[in-house]
Amino acid sequence: MPDLDVSPMIAALRACPTDFDMKSGRLHHIPSGHRVVFDPFGGSARIEARCDCATLHISRKQSRELQLAYLDWKETYWRTVQINREFASHFDRRARWRALAGHVLASLRHGMSMLWQQNDRSRWLASSRTTDQNSAYAVDGSPPIAPQAAKS
Repeated sequence: MPDLDVSPMIAALRACPTDFDMKSGRLHHIPSGHRVVFDPFGGSARIEARCDCATLHISRKQSRELQLAYLDWKETYWRTVQINREFASHFDRRARWRALAGHVLASLRHGMSMLWQQNDRSRWLASSRTTDQNSAYAVDGSPPIAPQAAKS
């Protein structure tokens, strides 16, 4: 089977860096929707696409060229985009409110979790204090709880 020629993508990565983005750790070409997945062990790259482009393999030589172009793009273009986005988020009121809401929600979840654990522990202690039918002592070995005398 012939290889996919990715030289147009390599050229576009160098000439139009704004046409690319990162999605879920993958290089994403926005106009075409194609994504590039690099082998984590330094082997070949592959294309994920909703067209027949994904059926052909990329040669090792072009995989390496694509990876070098990607690393250059990531260092010269993408890193700057990330820093600028992070910097802008520091001044976005909505981001601060979302962060605050996230912290409040996490605190509430933690508090509810502690209450549920305490409630479960109380039920377990109450059930462990019930007496065994064949013994005058409770299951945990403690003396039985005397029933409250009715007050007249």
